[in-house]
Amino acid sequence: MSNIVPSFLTVFSTFDKFSIPLPFLWTVTIDESQGLVDNINNSLSKADYGSWVAQSPIGWIDAANNNVYVAQDFTIPGEQVEAVSVGVDSSRGAFMPGQGISQRVDFFQRNVTINFLETNADIETMLFRPWIIALGIDGLLDGKLRSTITLTQYDRKMKMRKEYTFYGVFPTNAEGVTLNYTGDEFSIKTVTFGYSNYKVRYPIEISSYFTGDVINDTGNIA
Repeated sequence: MSNIVPSFLTVFSTFDKFSIPLPFLWTVTIDESQGLVDNINNSLSKADYGSWVAQSPIGWIDAANNNVYVAQDFTIPGEQVEAVSVGVDSSRGAFMPGQGISQRVDFFQRNVTINFLETNADIETMLFRPWIIALGIDGLLDGKLRSTITLTQYDRKMKMRKEYTFYGVFPTNAEGVTLNYTGDEFSIKTVTFGYSNYKVRYPIEISSYFTGDVINDTGNIA
């Protein structure tokens, strides 16, 4: 028993798998390779919304790693299933009801949220608001107003430790901003996205740390 604590501390100080990740080592990318901006502007033109013109996210992206410079916070959605009682009514005698799962909570309740720092060229006003208006015109039927968002987290050696890829992404809400004369804070704008499904990917060497874990790419269909 006396060796348990030293062994525990040795493992945590020498094994990379137990290194504590830094929460600020991450990047986020928005895919527009399928003509997203052109599709947004085509939708806007149908309803005489020509004054709203979506701008490409390229202007906010680090060309070296496709990271969106002004993305400040990324909220990864949780997972939840709804449990129900099945079988015998719990009020009858001492019998306990069975347990069942009615459904996995749908993606409208599992949104992706990103906070963007407002700069002179404002990505929230110049991309996401026109995108939302375009969705109000053409909807999601043909999929042209959807995109892919990828969040990559890095370890202390700047190697990828986890990657979340969200497919069929579209913005559902761009929060309003209050302007005032205090001048104490920078403006942060929150944009919420729906999505159809997502995958989590991590390096094979990470999966080998866990006994019986041989899958390094899992898809979660919403």
